[in-house]
Amino acid sequence: MFSRIGRLFRGILGLFISGIEESNPEALMEAARQEFRDRMTQYNLRSPGWRGSRSG
Repeated sequence: MFSRIGRLFRGILGLFISGIEESNPEALMEAARQEFRDRMTQYNLRSPGWRGSRSG
């Protein structure tokens, strides 16, 4: 019962968000770019020191 209500709520929320995305695609693209930058920063901070060096 509660899972159905949860799915209904997520569906309504999804429709609301998709409507906002369609009305303002530039904001969506900027958010995707910022997320990419954040992930690349995290990746670069977690990478070990072996990047850029080759052995062999």
